[in-house]
Amino acid sequence: MTYTSYLSQIVMFVEQDSYRQVVIRIENSEFLRHFVGLGIKTMMDFSLLDKAFCVLIPVLQAEAG
Repeated sequence: MTYTSYLSQIVMFVEQDSYRQVVIRIENSEFLRHFVGLGIKTMMDFSLLDKAFCVLIPVLQAEAG
């Protein structure tokens, strides 16, 4: 997964949005586009955020346990 998808996960948790809503929020916000490192690139699909989340959770659980 990319660094951008992990930063998008942070936006999702801070904003308490669904995957689809966070994609829309980032796509429409110049600040959030720069925060996640998109710049002028197109925003990823919300299914990629779901995949990133599935990869990130086991890593966090291993570090906590």
